Amino acid sequence: MASSNRDKGSERETKGKKKGRHRGKKKRGSRMNRITFGERVIASAGYDALCAILELEFTRTGQVSQFYDVAEDVWYELKNADFPDRYFQRRIRGRYPERRL
Repeated sequence: MASSNRDKGSERETKGKKKGRHRGKKKRGSRMNRITFGERVIASAGYDALCAILELEFTRTGQVSQFYDVAEDVWYELKNADFPDRYFQRRIRGRYPERRL
C-alpha cells in the first residue's frame, strides 16, 4: 500500500509539472519559483530552466521583467553573487532580450 501512495504522489507531481504548476512564491502571473533578494535594485528573481527565462522584480518600482536566452549558470551566479545588484548591472542588463510584464 505504501508503494501505491508513493506512485500516486509521483503521478501528481508529474501532472503538475506538465501543466506548468510550480510551487513557491508567485509574482504577477509568474509560473516559476522565486527567491527574495531584498537588494536596492532586485527585490526577487526566478528562473525557468526549460525556457531559459530569468524573471526579475525590481525593488523601487515593483516592475517585473523577463530576460530571454539566459544560461542556467548565469542564474546560479546571480543567486550566489556577493553583490547581486552589481552582477545584474554588469552581466545581465543590456546583454539579453528583455520584456517588461
